[in-house]
Amino acid sequence: MTQSRSTELRFDIAAWVTSGTLLFLTIYLHLLPALLAGLLVYELVHVIAERITARTGGKVAAVGLLATLIVGLLVIAAAIPIPVISWKNPPCIRSFVSDPLLSILLRRGPPGVYNA
Repeated sequence: MTQSRSTELRFDIAAWVTSGTLLFLTIYLHLLPALLAGLLVYELVHVIAERITARTGGKVAAVGLLATLIVGLLVIAAAIPIPVISWKNPPCIRSFVSDPLLSILLRRGPPGVYNA
């Protein structure tokens, strides 16, 4: 009995250390949005599976439904044309803005882009 408790304690300690390390790496590698998105999908699959279990395959149908919905939304979003406006001459801003800081920003271009 004593040996099984010490084995369980070792496994508990290893699990806590592993969880803490992975949570630290999640924050350090800026993966928190991916973690939250994954947890959201996980929870949505369980919520949808509870409602459709009686009629169909449960989790498999829920994953298929979510995948179809997400891919459909991505296709619709990709089909919407995005107007391209030149950064150097945005007509909607330049006509009515006289802020000195904005005029400096418009002359230089976006941050991180260097004009050679």
